[in-house]
Amino acid sequence: MSTLQQLTPREFKLVTKFIYDRTGIFIPEEKLALVSNRLRKRLRALKLETFMDYYDLLAKGGSALDEELPHFLSAVTTNETYFFRNTKLWELFSGDLLTRLIELKEKRKSLAIWSAACSSGAEAYTVSICLNEAKQKLKGWRLTVVGTDISSRVLDQAREGIYNEYAVSKCSDSRVRVNFKKIGEDQYQLRDNIRSMATFKFHNLRDQMKSTFDFVLLRNVMMYFDTPMKATVVRNIAAAMTPGGLLYAGDVDPIRSTLDLKDFPEIEYVQPFIYRRTDVAAKS
Repeated sequence: MSTLQQLTPREFKLVTKFIYDRTGIFIPEEKLALVSNRLRKRLRALKLETFMDYYDLLAKGGSALDEELPHFLSAVTTNETYFFRNTKLWELFSGDLLTRLIELKEKRKSLAIWSAACSSGAEAYTVSICLNEAKQKLKGWRLTVVGTDISSRVLDQAREGIYNEYAVSKCSDSRVRVNFKKIGEDQYQLRDNIRSMATFKFHNLRDQMKSTFDFVLLRNVMMYFDTPMKATVVRNIAAAMTPGGLLYAGDVDPIRSTLDLKDFPEIEYVQPFIYRRTDVAAKS
């Protein structure tokens, strides 16, 4: 292992094609050194000698792949997550956006929200906290919060609802007291009323979602896709939105700058980061 330097161009091509075929994640050549460094840790953990040994393990599939895939995905993507990431977003959500959604769904009194590529769940649970704080406005409503990801490892973490001090560092002291219980020196677990509001399941964004949602959060993930995959993801997201529903795309996940919205009549631009589902698809 001491002589192992980095992936050769051929090895990098094999590994990144495997990633793309499985997840739709595109990794450019300038990430060769980064991918090499991250996969080297997996080789050490598995006591493998070469990158090709590791690729062969992935390529042969079966139980070995099932066991390694969560570690592999974690190695090639970033799963940084914390509560109330981007304060302005959550101020907007709890204010104007929630008002719009309540007006949209007033007759049915039901609200479904999707945190796409949710990582270990902080975003989905932030939604739950905001909805709980607005419970007087939502009294009698049926609320659904769903978080999805391609990594079973981070989904398991999300279901546990246990986070370190960094993850709750953007929460006010009062929010921490109300929504978490401290269970260790640097560990906080969400209280049951918040945990019970969100469910988590596997979903690959390159595939269509079977459920529909009134609000979708799509942040810190589009940057991993090439243009064709971005188009596929946007169409799949739009298909999973109720007419009039809203999409929030993060500041590192631009849609208008990489895709021509004329090709996507099912969504329309509303304001920075916000898109609305039109009724075009429903009429066609």
